[in-house]
Amino acid sequence: MGIIHESFDAVFITRNSILQLHKILYSHMNNPPAGRTKTVLNYISATYPDVHTETLFSPLAPYETLEALVIFVKSIIVSSEIRNWSR
Repeated sequence: MGIIHESFDAVFITRNSILQLHKILYSHMNNPPAGRTKTVLNYISATYPDVHTETLFSPLAPYETLEALVIFVKSIIVSSEIRNWSR
């Protein structure tokens, strides 16, 4: 989080900068895919004391991830341009 607070005004929002942030955030987990788009479908689930499991969230499929990242970056750029224009 220090990187974000110290450098937010100098960081350009790009696909690569987001993947770099992902790599930094996951570096403490020894997570080999950190910093790359995912390649396997995963689900966010909870296992309860009675041992039943419930899916809490279904993220995008791997083939959808890169396009979603590009759309996200474009929306940040457009939002930033609108905010700067309206000042």
